[in-house]
Amino acid sequence: MQKVKQETSESKNGWKVKIAGLPGLRIFIVLVTILFILIFSLIAGFIAKGLCQYVFTKIKLSGGFFSGVGWIAGLILFFFLTHKLIRPFLEDTIREIPADPPHKGVLLFLQERTMEILDEGWRLFPFYQVLFGAIVIDISKNNEDLPPQEVKTPDLANLSFEVSITWSAGGCWDKGKKEQIKLLNNYIMSGKKPGVEKIYRDVIQSRLRAWVFAEDEGPASWQEAIGCRDEVIATLVKAILGDNIPTIPSDIPTNVLLRYFSVPRKGPLEYQKQKWGKQTEQGSNWEGLETQLKEIEGGELDALKKAIKERQNIIRTLREGNGSLVHEKLGITIHLLTINNVTLVGPVAEAVEKRAKEKEERIAETTELDHVLEKVKKLSKEGKVPKELAVEMTQTERAKITKTVNESKISLSPELISLLKKFMKLLSPSSNSKSVTL
Repeated sequence: MQKVKQETSESKNGWKVKIAGLPGLRIFIVLVTILFILIFSLIAGFIAKGLCQYVFTKIKLSGGFFSGVGWIAGLILFFFLTHKLIRPFLEDTIREIPADPPHKGVLLFLQERTMEILDEGWRLFPFYQVLFGAIVIDISKNNEDLPPQEVKTPDLANLSFEVSITWSAGGCWDKGKKEQIKLLNNYIMSGKKPGVEKIYRDVIQSRLRAWVFAEDEGPASWQEAIGCRDEVIATLVKAILGDNIPTIPSDIPTNVLLRYFSVPRKGPLEYQKQKWGKQTEQGSNWEGLETQLKEIEGGELDALKKAIKERQNIIRTLREGNGSLVHEKLGITIHLLTINNVTLVGPVAEAVEKRAKEKEERIAETTELDHVLEKVKKLSKEGKVPKELAVEMTQTERAKITKTVNESKISLSPELISLLKKFMKLLSPSSNSKSVTL
């Protein structure tokens, strides 16, 4: 039904498209309009000359001088009208499609889009925005770092994905005009830059959340999610581009095949092990997958490997920023799509950071104690310093034991000092022997 409506609309406006696409039509209209203005100005000049001669005849003024005045009046009116009419017409008709940054224009005829693309430079639009016009589109690359996309993993950890995307409007510049105008029209219908950005942001956010909690493709924990950047990019590429990239001719999940055929080969994720991983004690890590691949015939297996390699090339070129994948419905070409960083956030991140800090402190303390023991052995070697004193010296040096020296000053009166001196004399041996003699 939708196709029938589209064909009816195209056939209804087909005459406009054909007229607007006639070669040289706009130039012809411009020349005809200028010619009309010149004829009109010329006629007005002759009328002005005739009126002047009529007036001079009525007031009985005649002669060569008055005849010349009529001609001068006609010429002045001719040049005045020509200037006042042709200049605004040309200023409104000649329009620029910018070249820096590069732009393209979609020609409008009677305010409806046509099938003609206008390149950068000066272009003619006679009776601008009435008869002819243009929608000017910036086709330079737009590089955008999306706001962090926060998702929750099955083990209830919060992950923040930083996604970067580079794209440009339109595409297929090396192909036919039909493909080019189709992309530009789709870009306009998608809302141009604001509309396109909103669409792919919503797609990326919803697909990331679906991937994280998917039992058949998502990670089992936040550790696996951090290590699955390639899988995330592959998932986003498929979500955004959809049918615009070649399909994989297999019922086996694409993310499983991409992981198996990666170089170097990666092991299966936790959720992949049960069906695609080791099935027997002596089997390989991908025993289940390899069993299914053996059932595929040679030609089909070669086609599958070729499709997987092509998908890997698409992902690699997008990560490097060398891609040129066209999204037909949005009317854009995607050049880069990558994951800059995957960060653990929230309470789980704080707990992990705390455990890591405690582990580092334990390692540092163990290393420090080894140095202490070595120093104690060195000090107590050959009996130079007793072992207990060596330990005390080492711990004091490490500030584990604090030693302080307290100094006090006492003030005594002269009488007390004199009394203490007499007391000391009585206690001295000389004073004792003298008292015995007496």
